[in-house]
Amino acid sequence: MRWIAVFAVTLAALLALAIPAQAGMMEMMTDCAQHDDPGLGVSGCTAAIDSGQWQGEKLALLYYKRAVAYGRLGELRRAIADYDDALRLGWVGAKVYGNRGRIYGILGQHRRAIQDFDQLLRLEPGNAFAYHSRGFAFGDLGEYRRAIQDYDQAVQLNPGDVVVYINRGTAYAKLGEFRRAILNFDQALRLDPGNVFVNYNRGVAYNDLGEFRLAIEAYSQALQLDPSYSAAYMARGNVHKSLGEYERAAVDWGQAIRIDGTPRAKSWQEYLKGKGYYSGANDGVINSDVQRGLVACARDPHC
Repeated sequence: MRWIAVFAVTLAALLALAIPAQAGMMEMMTDCAQHDDPGLGVSGCTAAIDSGQWQGEKLALLYYKRAVAYGRLGELRRAIADYDDALRLGWVGAKVYGNRGRIYGILGQHRRAIQDFDQLLRLEPGNAFAYHSRGFAFGDLGEYRRAIQDYDQAVQLNPGDVVVYINRGTAYAKLGEFRRAILNFDQALRLDPGNVFVNYNRGVAYNDLGEFRLAIEAYSQALQLDPSYSAAYMARGNVHKSLGEYERAAVDWGQAIRIDGTPRAKSWQEYLKGKGYYSGANDGVINSDVQRGLVACARDPHC
């Protein structure tokens, strides 16, 4: 909310400079300031920028606001260009680096994202968002130890952020440290007991540890929360196969395939035909013949 307040004061100062005869200018500035319609925000900010009435930090503010609107419209490269102009014109604010860094991350330009989050942390050393976001960028680059270091800082600054625990747990899992991963997923569940994704991740970690019953429990909890989560059915079926519970594996696989729809079902029918476990039509219907084929597939260590 602090940033909104700063903008409101600054915009009021800009509007105060407009004389009554400049009704068109007042209108474009109002459009630039509004938040409900980013398209209108872009047009209003563009008109104000092109008017030639503003310079320096006041012009930088207009570029900043248009960048925010472009970001909301999904026009990310235009947003970056406007953030660049805002900085060039002297708009010094942590929010610029945070927003631009986040966009660089979305675009997969993680090194540039990290540079922006570095700059954000120079301006605001206690910014939990910056540590979390930089950690995520390091994680996407495969630099999991550095990611964990940033997640540690983010947790200290904001211990109630569920997503940090999820991401730190995922980083530990990527390093093969599944016990630590589970500890983080457990903490996430204490904060958000209904999180389907965390339960699924716990199942993956327990499976990688070879603790198959606990993996089944975790996947089952995920499915209680979201019965349409096909990946959890498929994963639980794989665990049943590992335990030699072939009928149960086939039931879970069949349910996952049904949820995923006809194209997925047809693909499985074709696959089972290739294995010699199904000879029916490729009609996308998971019938008893397909289920028998799935049981045979479960029994086959190469299927």
